[in-house]
Amino acid sequence: MAATEKEGTKPPENGPDGVLSFSWFLVDSEISAGQDPVGVENEQLPVISLLMMEVAVPETLHMDLPQLAMLLFIALIAGAIVFSFLRRLYVQWITYWRMRAGRVGEQQAAKLLKQEGYSVIKAQPAGRMTMRVDGRPVEISVRADYLVTGKGKTFIAEVKTGDRAPRPTHGDTRRQLLEYSLVYQVDGVLLVDMAAKKIHRIEFEYAS
Repeated sequence: MAATEKEGTKPPENGPDGVLSFSWFLVDSEISAGQDPVGVENEQLPVISLLMMEVAVPETLHMDLPQLAMLLFIALIAGAIVFSFLRRLYVQWITYWRMRAGRVGEQQAAKLLKQEGYSVIKAQPAGRMTMRVDGRPVEISVRADYLVTGKGKTFIAEVKTGDRAPRPTHGDTRRQLLEYSLVYQVDGVLLVDMAAKKIHRIEFEYAS
């Protein structure tokens, strides 16, 4: 039977350029033909392959556990700061483009209102109302998109873009239009759907 070798590790040696080289010896074995593997001790197994793997670690990277923990902590703090900064920039970018799209939509809405026979009296008209909270008066200010006239009547026009907001039955839109009809005390409210290039005339009826 061939001589056997045990699995082991050579001690580290200084390689070129101050690099430590570690060598691991992995031993694989095979039972010879006709030999019963049961009861054969590891020391008796013949060696068929010897794999040596070297891992080079620069000496300058060696550090103790506290130094490594501090480095990881600093990296986490730096990553959090960078993430917060990028997130702030993203929010500002989204807000800017939404406001820009809103301004463009309002300008196009004014043209659409004129095409449909309405005259714009004022843009961004301010409205006020007083609500009482536990008997204490609270002043509420609102601002619609346009105050217009048409067909002998006065309307508040609200411009909406997107998929859901232009729908008159959409919850937020419906409540906003109802609030405008109460605050401005006009003949009706116009919902300008810029996606469909259509103007809806909204009127509310209340059960007696």
